[in-house]
Amino acid sequence: MKGQDFLGTGSNRIKIYVADSFFTRLRGLIGHELAEDEGLLLISCNQIHSMFMSYPIDVLYLSEERQVIRIARGMRPWSFGPRIKNCRFILEMKSGSAERYGLTEGVRLRFEEMEAENG
Repeated sequence: MKGQDFLGTGSNRIKIYVADSFFTRLRGLIGHELAEDEGLLLISCNQIHSMFMSYPIDVLYLSEERQVIRIARGMRPWSFGPRIKNCRFILEMKSGSAERYGLTEGVRLRFEEMEAENG
């Protein structure tokens, strides 16, 4: 998975991993537990599953313009999310993140690539 930065509303900022191939989208978060300030962005996706996962997640369905068109809070492991018309991206975050970051339907998200750090 590739890393990016995510800019939410206000000054909220979390690290985003990108799943942009069939296999990375299929695997999703299986075997990877997100930290409070991380998320997984699935590209070209309008439905997800949480099979083989061990914790609930918040799921944000995004339009082509990266506007939140639906939020599924606390999606439980071993379930299937709905197929959402006009959804182009899905952002998976630890359960409670949508509320913690003040993300609601209608909010437009902005993504930026991380700058390399020399250290």
